[in-house]
Amino acid sequence: MQIHPIKNILVISLTSLGDVILTLPVVDALHHGCPQANITLVAGPKSAPLFRENPLITFVACNKRASLKEKIRFIRRLRETSYDLVADLRNSAIPFLVRTKFRTPIHWKRFTGVHIKDTHLLRLQTIWKEPLPKNPPKILMVPEKDREYVRNLMKDKMDGAPYVVLCPGAADPFKRWPVERFAALADRIIDEKKFRVVLSVGPDETALAQGILKMMKHPQSAMTLAGQTDFLQTVQVFLESRFVVANDSGPMHLASYLDVPAIGIFGYSDPAYARPWGRGGVAIRKNENCEACRKDAERLSAARDKRHIAKDGREHTCLQAVEVENVWRECRDRVSIHAL
Repeated sequence: MQIHPIKNILVISLTSLGDVILTLPVVDALHHGCPQANITLVAGPKSAPLFRENPLITFVACNKRASLKEKIRFIRRLRETSYDLVADLRNSAIPFLVRTKFRTPIHWKRFTGVHIKDTHLLRLQTIWKEPLPKNPPKILMVPEKDREYVRNLMKDKMDGAPYVVLCPGAADPFKRWPVERFAALADRIIDEKKFRVVLSVGPDETALAQGILKMMKHPQSAMTLAGQTDFLQTVQVFLESRFVVANDSGPMHLASYLDVPAIGIFGYSDPAYARPWGRGGVAIRKNENCEACRKDAERLSAARDKRHIAKDGREHTCLQAVEVENVWRECRDRVSIHAL
């Protein structure tokens, strides 16, 4: 159906930072198709800093743990606007509680082997019949003062040298590649390619980054961003890096979205649904001999949601099977690296 002109759009995203980033291509497509429309994005409160001072987005935080009174206030705020289109990517009741002309279907199946990002775009296309743009402008915007802050920070800490970003964290600890291997990879990048290394971690992962620095042979050629940048400033750090190495996590999806070459390290989760999708992206997974993955896959073969291997078997050996050499080979071969 053609639903022009569109003045107000509501996009209901998800909760975690990584999941929100996977929905941004939907927002990009809508903004590209309707550049004059007002777009309201509902997402988890932790993703709010990504949209700080963004003139293209009205961000509304949705807290799943909010009280009933707070939830009523939240719906009342949304009902102040009459929307032309509501794209619900969460499977929520919100589209039926606000005023709108068109809404995505509430029941939406997941497709086997289809990337989560593409699943969201397919859902949009149930009501949005415009051709999806291949490379639309990104909805994320870094204010000039933050871009300048990052440039000065890198000049001060890294002497302006080219750098690689390593992201050793993940919300699920069972998605984290061993820290000693991140340390060995960092040293190898420094030794063989003469690049600096930046460790990007979340607010609660400072100790993780410090532990890696202590294990390294060349900590003087590395730094941690812990306590020095917020989420939006980290966007600029990624944009100015040569490439990113990350676990299956929000930072990996952020690098993919920004079209920064991303090397994703996977354990029990299936790269078919969450692999890096940007320029030069690659997923590394070595679970062929992981008995727990095999058993869980058999047990879930008839399950509705097949995006992840079951989390109840913690004897997984798949992450430990990924060697430093496996990741280094992708750093060397898939990304154009130029020594200083």
